[in-house]
Formats: sequence, C-alpha cells, structure tokens
Amino acid sequence: MAMVTFTRKTFLYLLQILIASLFVSVLAQDDDQKEQPKVHEVLVVTATKTGETPLAKTPISISAISSTRIEAANIEDLKDIAGLVPGLSIAENEKYGQVYLRGVGTQNVFVGSDPSVTIHYDGVYLSRPSMIFSEFLDLERIEVLRGPQGTLYGRNSAGGNINLISKRPGAEVERDISLSYGSHDRAVLKGRLAGPLGGDKLFGDFSFLSINSQGYVDNLNPDGVEHLNDEGVTGFRGSLLYLVNDKTDISLSLDYTKQDDRASQYKPSYRFPDGSPSEGPIVIEDPYSLYLNSDPHQELVNKGISAKVNVDLGGNRKFTSITAYRGTDLQAFDEDVDFTDIDEYLLNYHDEQTQLSQEFNLSGSSDRYTWVAGLFYFSEDIDYDFYGNLPFFAQLFGLSSLEAETVTRSETLAYAAFFQGTYEVSDRASFTAGLRYSYEEKDFSSMGTTIFDGFPIPDFNSQQVKDWNALTPTVVFDYKLSDDTMAYARVARGFKSGGFNGVSAAPAFEPEFLWSYEGGFKSDWDAQNLNLDISVFHYDYQDLQVQGFVVPTEEFPNPQIATSNAAQATIQGLELELTGRPQPSFYYNMGLAYLDATYDEYVLPLELDPDQNPVYQDVSGNRLNSSPEWTYHLDLQYSHELSTGKLTIGSLYKWQDDVFYTPFNQEATGQSAYGLLNARIAFAPSSNRWSVAVIGKNLTDEVYYTSTADYSVFGVFGTINPPRTMALQFDLHF
Repeated sequence: MAMVTFTRKTFLYLLQILIASLFVSVLAQDDDQKEQPKVHEVLVVTATKTGETPLAKTPISISAISSTRIEAANIEDLKDIAGLVPGLSIAENEKYGQVYLRGVGTQNVFVGSDPSVTIHYDGVYLSRPSMIFSEFLDLERIEVLRGPQGTLYGRNSAGGNINLISKRPGAEVERDISLSYGSHDRAVLKGRLAGPLGGDKLFGDFSFLSINSQGYVDNLNPDGVEHLNDEGVTGFRGSLLYLVNDKTDISLSLDYTKQDDRASQYKPSYRFPDGSPSEGPIVIEDPYSLYLNSDPHQELVNKGISAKVNVDLGGNRKFTSITAYRGTDLQAFDEDVDFTDIDEYLLNYHDEQTQLSQEFNLSGSSDRYTWVAGLFYFSEDIDYDFYGNLPFFAQLFGLSSLEAETVTRSETLAYAAFFQGTYEVSDRASFTAGLRYSYEEKDFSSMGTTIFDGFPIPDFNSQQVKDWNALTPTVVFDYKLSDDTMAYARVARGFKSGGFNGVSAAPAFEPEFLWSYEGGFKSDWDAQNLNLDISVFHYDYQDLQVQGFVVPTEEFPNPQIATSNAAQATIQGLELELTGRPQPSFYYNMGLAYLDATYDEYVLPLELDPDQNPVYQDVSGNRLNSSPEWTYHLDLQYSHELSTGKLTIGSLYKWQDDVFYTPFNQEATGQSAYGLLNARIAFAPSSNRWSVAVIGKNLTDEVYYTSTADYSVFGVFGTINPPRTMALQFDLHF
C-alpha cells in the first residue's frame, strides 16, 4: 500500500500544480491574446433525446469523446475508452464484455442474464455482451452517461449507458484510407467514402475494416498451434440519408463484422483463490506463453440493419422512429482449459441471438418547457448449446470418458413507456421530472446431460416463465450560477431485469434496484478555454444479482453455482474531469475518481464441504467487483507548426488502484494497482492530405488482469492483455 499512497499523493500534487499553472497562464494573457479567436471545442450531446445540447449545460454526469479525440487517443474499440472516462471499467471474458460504471456491473454474461450498463449504437439497444466489442466504424462521438438512466433509456441501465453515435453523411465528399503495421505483424486497413449520391436529397456513407495479426501469446506445445490471441477481423458499414423534404429525413444503415481468431486466452495463476498452489497446469513463468494441446478458435459475427425517421411536426414538435433488427452468433471450438498435457480436455459452445426493437419518440418545447415522450418494444431469441469433453475428471472418478452437454433456449419480450419534461422556473433555475414504466417477460428452458463412459444420464430439465415490471422515476434540479457555470442535484431509480441461470436448473433470480442521489458542478469557461466537471454521488443498491453456490432444495437438489438476489450494497464517491486548451497548440484532459463501493449485507457459500454442504462466509464490508478505490487519467496533446506542416505529440496515462473480481476480495482473484501509458507522434503536411504517425501502447510493458475465473480443480486463471506494442500508421485524405 505504500506505493499506492505515494502514487496517489504524487498525482494530487501534480494536479494542484497543473491547475495553478493554468490560471497563471490565463491571467498572464494580454488583451490582444484575449481577442484572438477561441480554439475551445464546444461539445454537444444528444443524451436527453430532445436534440443537441451543450455538454457543459446538460445536468447529468456525462463524458463525451469526440471523433478528434478518438483519433488522437487511438481508440479502436470500447475497451480503450475506459482510460478516458472516470469510474468506467471494461473487461473481456471470452468474447463477452463486462462493463462496470461506478462499481455497478455484472460478471454474469450467460444466456438468461442481462448487463447492468447498457450500450446503444445509433439509438439501438445492444442486448448481448458479445455485441459490444464489434468494430464500430466512423464514430462521430461517444457519450458515457454515469448513474441509472431509468427514464429515457430504461432497460437494464441501472449503472449507466454508453451511446455510440456514427458520422452522418452530408454534401461534402470524404475519401479516407488508413493503413498501419506494427508489433506481432498486426496490419490494419480502414477506408471510408461518403458524400452526395446525386442532387441534394440523397447521401451515402460506406466504411470497411480489416485487421490481421499473428498473436502475442506463444504456445509452447510443439505439436500445437504456434501463436494465440491473434486477430482476424473483417467488417463494413453502409448508410443512406434521404432528405424527403425540409421537414422529414430517413436514415438507413447496415453493418456487419466477423471475427475469426484464437483470442481471449486465459493464463493460469497456479494458485487457488486462497493463495495456495494449484495442481495440474504446466507451470510457465512467461506471462505471454501457454501450453495447449488443441487449436482453439472462436468465430463471432455481429450484424444489424436499422431505419430512423425524423419528422418535424411544426410548433417545435418532433417525431422520431427507430426500427432495428440485430443478431450475434458466437461459436467457440476446441477450447483447452486445463493447461495440462492431458489431451482432449475441450469445450465447445454456440451462442446465437436475434433481436427486434422499435422506439417512438415525440418531443416538443415552448418558451419555458421542454419534453419528450416515448414507447419502446423489444423482443429477443437466444439459442445456446454447450459441449464439454472432460478426461481429467474422468480419471478422477475412474472412468474412461466423461462428457457434458446442455441445450438452453431463452425468449424475451419487453415493453416500456416513458415521459420526461423540463420546466424553466426562472432564467437560471430549471426542474426536470420523468417516469418510465417497464414490463418484461422471459420464457426459459435448459436441459443438461452427463455422459459417463458413453451412457447419457439426464441432469436436469428446467422450463420456467417469469415476468417483472417496474416504475423508474428521475428528478433533477439545476441552477445556473453564471453564464458559464451550473450546479445540479439529481435523484433517479435504476432497474435491472430478473433472469435465469444459464446452463443450470437453479430458480430464477429477481430484479435488482438502485436509488441514486447525485450532486454536481459543471463549467464551460469559454474565455479561458476550460471545462471543469465535478460530481458526488450516493447509491442505495438493493437485491444485487450475484453469483455463488446455491443451497440445495427439494425442487433443485443439486448443488451448483448460480445467480441469486443475495446482497445489499452502498456505493458513494467523487469524480472530477478537467479539460483545457490554455494555448492553441496545447490540450489536456484529466480525470480523477474516488469510489467507496462495499457490501452492506452479504453472506454466501465459499465452497462445499466433503458432504456437499455449503461453507458460508460473511463478506459484508468487502468491496464490490471491479471497483478500484482510486483511478485517474491524464491525456496530453501538443502541436508544433513547422515550415512544411504540423507535428503532434500526444500521450495518455491511466492508473487504477487495487481491484477484486469476486466478493471474497482475495488477492489471487484480483489485480494489484497498475498504470498504462500510451503515446502517439504524428506529422501532417500543410495540405493535410496525408499524415503519418508512430503509435505505442502499454509502453511500460505492464502485465495485468482485467478479469479472473476460478476453475476449481485447476485454480485461478486471468485474462492475458497485450504487452508493449508499436505501430506505424499512414492516413490518406483525397
């Protein structure tokens, strides 16, 4: 902890110096400098669903990342934005995403469950965790809304919501090609063509992507595949914008991404959760080497089509319809998860999902009143098949073979209606109130079979139907302290649907609820090119859906790991974001988050005794999963004009405190404090027709885990994240 304390104090000291330097530089400006054109980037967001609003005047804790910043920070997928948003943590389990905001999230990514932090892609809800690491091409902006979004977004947005907003084609012709090559033979090719397709009514946008790499993990088995954690990605996105008239426009979009690789491998820690050494896996000290008998690979396809209609009804009223169909198909083959020299310990699964969603929004405004009302419909079908060949366990029980199979089906229907309005009490004060009614119904079936020496024995055959409903209000009061500053107070309720326990016969679990109390300060000092956002919050978190051993009952007699509503928690903290450009050539963004996220009441089985009875442990007072106490980031960019063009140097450093991935808060299933440093040096000629950049990631070569898994007999495994990498990138604009 000494190192943690030193690092934290050092950062706070540097923060004071930077803020002081900023104000000194502002005061030192002479009148001529103050009259120069402003270089401050004014960000707008669409999070309120009533049109664009300035980020600094939107009374909610929200971070916005513009396309300019996406390029400068070399953001390639959602995992990269965690370094730019206070309180955000994103991990990957296989091809499934685990998103946490302010300690609210879930590790349960299987069929029957839902996320706690939602993702919307151009207004379309992405329901499955296998959707969020798709390559989202040509984003105009990323918005991260912290805290429950129970009114406007609703479905499972208990922790918050992330909006991904694509670029919109227009009258200007845009032709871009990007090519990069770097460590581990990683080659990336991107392209975009956008502009008018004839006249001033129809516009189009087409983008494509290809990524290939040999992988940064070595397999030391001479008879196995040589490299792991490689990449094989192809994707495209096309969109059309038709301006029917001056009051109506229609947007159509189509996207497709396929990943075919050996990625997302786990590394044995050679320890059990209590820290004692495990037996079985072949011990390999190198963090980027494994011993596998198989050729594991995964195929993930994400695809979707959507239509958006905007109609100006006159009288400051607007109607919007978003219709979308999406699907995800994940297949995993020959996964060797024992890391021993025993052949054919293999897992295979197929997770296929389709969804249909429809949302209608009607918004309007008058001199002092702005409002939005909406209806939401969602349906989802999931098929999940699992097969495991388990020779290691067969040997333990004196069998020649042991296999396991499960077949799971899930159907979901969800409806919602919502309304939110804002009334300007005075020129400075506004009051917002909103309410959403949500109804969900899930039809779930799961059947499991164990095959002993070729003889199948049914384990369970579960069929369950459940429905839930909830009211989620939001109340906000904001006050403009001046033309540049505002303060706000917000109370909101979050709701996450109940569900079922994936590949088991455990009973359904109920919804979880969260009451959020938040206060904040936002500023946009345009004259000083400075933004400062501060928020403090307190969460009352009830009926948490957590994984653990389920106590056998007469209805469900088999002991098993499953999700249940077993805990209450309190979360509170503080977040600070500071963005400025004291000179046209210098930009910085800083973020600091303090998080106190602990279980109030939680007693759960740690393990089963020899008689298969649960052994309980009280974890009240322990930290929630993926909830580091302190995190901060520092994003710097400096540009220098040369006689032939412009040189830009940028760096991003992110640091996080110790974190745990299970409620038991054991060191073996957690990650100690670490920091990541990325940098980019780019040159563009005066014509700005092309640019070249050198990009480095994880320059300090940190070895770290963003999630862990306890595989019992084999101990704890952790995700293998990339080591230091370098790349050369060339961009052409013509």
